[in-house]
Amino acid sequence: MRSFVALGIAVLVVVLLAGKLTRHPRRVVPPPEPDEAPSETATPTTTNRRAPAQAREAPAGPTLRELLDKATATPAVIRGHARGPEGATITVRASLVGKRERGRPFRVEDGAFEISGLLFGRSYDLTFDGPNLRQTTLRSVTAPADDVEAKLAPLPVLRGAIGFPAGEGCAYDSVELRAANPEQDDSANVVGLEDDCRFELTVPDGPTQMVLVAVGDGPHLEMPVDIPPAGDPEPVCLNPPCRADPRAATARLRIVFASAEHPDLSATLTATDGDDSSSYNCFTDGEDCELDALPIDQPFELSAEAADCTAVTRTIALHAGDNQVSLPCEPARSAEAAAKAPDEDEVQDQAAGEIQREIVIQ
Repeated sequence: MRSFVALGIAVLVVVLLAGKLTRHPRRVVPPPEPDEAPSETATPTTTNRRAPAQAREAPAGPTLRELLDKATATPAVIRGHARGPEGATITVRASLVGKRERGRPFRVEDGAFEISGLLFGRSYDLTFDGPNLRQTTLRSVTAPADDVEAKLAPLPVLRGAIGFPAGEGCAYDSVELRAANPEQDDSANVVGLEDDCRFELTVPDGPTQMVLVAVGDGPHLEMPVDIPPAGDPEPVCLNPPCRADPRAATARLRIVFASAEHPDLSATLTATDGDDSSSYNCFTDGEDCELDALPIDQPFELSAEAADCTAVTRTIALHAGDNQVSLPCEPARSAEAAAKAPDEDEVQDQAAGEIQREIVIQ
């Protein structure tokens, strides 16, 4: 019986002690604020050594979320001007430096463009292009930016011809401009040929060297063509010589004086349209004078003379091939005959004197 009483007293004491410890927890003094000195009468705190969440020091500067919110709220814009040939259609795309992806195209209106929705402080490559224009890229443009300037040039044009003999036709149907390395670049352009075998080819953008090939019934013709970084390549001639107008036939003219051989023959052929550049001359000690490579189907004035024939002038027209003009020879007076013949002015003076004499006698 006594053992049960002792056990009850022990349980009661344990319960009382537990309640006392719960009602009177141990308190500690919190750390002083940075701007305050420690107080001698600080209020005790609980035994929990970790400071409350609201008492922790806030991090310095804006948070990542604040930076993202700011970038989203104020997108950057790049503005500027792009100029090309009159009437050209130009578009521009922006891509982050080091990224292959390009943004959507923005059209240049009246020479001005504006690219919106860009990331603040990031750098972009701006690519400008359009139909029949050389692509132009401005590198590392940081957004935002104003007054960006770009200038676009037209695609280069290759001009040339294929030579063929006079009087014959062009033996080729077209010319093709191919990439020098077709396995690496499939750029090409083809244009048909007219009867004069002349051509103009627009060069694709990008290649620095191409190959020009003639396609048709004639012999195989090809030649390499260097494409400069600016401007047009040099004109080319396949199968030289390439004349200004290979279709135009020419005429040959033989000039003679009739009846016999006449030494010191000279002739001048001049276009009647007044073009001094279309003048041809020949001199010879023989019986005839020849002119070659003359244009056809236009009138000329021919003036010819010889040592024993007076000058003769004729208007003639030439046809393709051989032409001959035979002129009558009106014998020229010899120097002795010319010396004996009275001067025309002297004859007139003598006639006037005779008339005056008759008047005086009457």
